[in-house]
Amino acid sequence: MDNKQVEIKDLFCRPVDERALLAFCFRDIGHYYTLSSKLTENDFLRLEHSNLFTIFGAIHKQGASSFDLPLVVAVAQELGILNNLGGIDYLQSINNMLVSDINFDVYLKNVLQASTKYKLYCILTDNISFIANNAKDGLEASDLIGRVETNILDLSTESKAIKEPINLGDNVRELIESRRHIKVEMMGISTGFPILDKQIDGLIPGTLNIIAARLKMGKSSFL
Repeated sequence: MDNKQVEIKDLFCRPVDERALLAFCFRDIGHYYTLSSKLTENDFLRLEHSNLFTIFGAIHKQGASSFDLPLVVAVAQELGILNNLGGIDYLQSINNMLVSDINFDVYLKNVLQASTKYKLYCILTDNISFIANNAKDGLEASDLIGRVETNILDLSTESKAIKEPINLGDNVRELIESRRHIKVEMMGISTGFPILDKQIDGLIPGTLNIIAARLKMGKSSFL
C-alpha cells in the first residue's frame, strides 16, 4: 500500500473504534463471530488492524476457542508479520483496552460507516478518471451516467448490511385483528356513484384513473 492510499484511508479511518472491535475479539471469540458476519478485514482501514483481523480468522480456522495474546503473537511471528501488526506492545495495548458491551454496536456502526465512505470515495474517484478518458470520444454521456449509477447502487445495496434485517411479519397479527373490528366501506374517495364505487373501491388520491373502451361503448356519456 503506497503512502497516498494510506493518507486517503486516514481521512475516513476511525482507529479508536477499530481497536475497540479488535479488543472485543480478544476478550471473547463470540464477538469475532458477530463481526465476521458483518464485515471483512478490508473494512478495517488501518493496515495493522486489517492484518490482526486476518490473524484472528486464521486462528479461528485452526479450531481455537479464544484469541489469547501469546497465541496471536506466535502466529504473527510464524507468518513474519508481527511488525505489520504494530509489534507486541501495540497488540498488548489492544488486548488491555477497556470496552463495554453496550458500546459494541456503536463501534461496529462507526467502522462500517467509515469503510462505506472510503469505498464511495474510491468509486467516485475511479469514475471521474473513467469519465475524463471518455471526455470527447468513447461512451455516450448516458452510458457514463449509467455506469456511475450502477456503481453507487451496488455500494448502497452492500451498505444496507449495516442495518439489522427487518421481519416484515412483525405485528401483522395485531394489525389484522385491529382492522377486523374497524369496518371499512371503501378504501378510496367516493365518486358519488355507488355502483362505480363498488367496482373500483373509490378513487385513490395521487393516482391517474383512465376510462377506456372500444368506440361507441358510452365513454363520453359515462363521463
